[in-house]
Amino acid sequence: THATAPLLWRRRAPLAALLAVEAGAVACVLAFQAKLSATAIVFVILFAVALQGRRQRSVVIGAATSVVVAATIVALDGTVDWGGMVTRIPLVVMSLTLGDTVRARRQLRAAAREREAHEAWDREQESRRSIVNERLRIARELHDTLAHALVAINVRAGVAERLAASQDPSAAFG
Repeated sequence: THATAPLLWRRRAPLAALLAVEAGAVACVLAFQAKLSATAIVFVILFAVALQGRRQRSVVIGAATSVVVAATIVALDGTVDWGGMVTRIPLVVMSLTLGDTVRARRQLRAAAREREAHEAWDREQESRRSIVNERLRIARELHDTLAHALVAINVRAGVAERLAASQDPSAAFG
């Protein structure tokens, strides 16, 4: 359990947590010969490191961790255990790849949500512009109609005034 305690720091300080977990895993293997458990917690922290970081950093960490895993296997067994390396080193790569894939997909989903929000905002702005333009069109049409009506009233009033002075005023309104 002491080897897994640094997993609590994986979000705040993933690299420090990785180093602490790797040190704890080596100590766990030395003290208890728990190779599978030690390997599993290293894979978990590698996943977390890839999830939190950038791809380039993950590649460097994966290469360094692969060297540490290989060196640890050789140091503990006293010989080169190709079987252990052939199984564990691809698992290092797989852990980093999974973490990187999950991180990339989260970023893609976040970008898609942001794009959708921006498009919705654009649609709303376009709708508002449409409403304002329609109101302006109606106002212009109403203005033109009222102006025409007032001109007609003015013309009729002028005609009525002239007719009133000369003869029958009711003819002006007919």
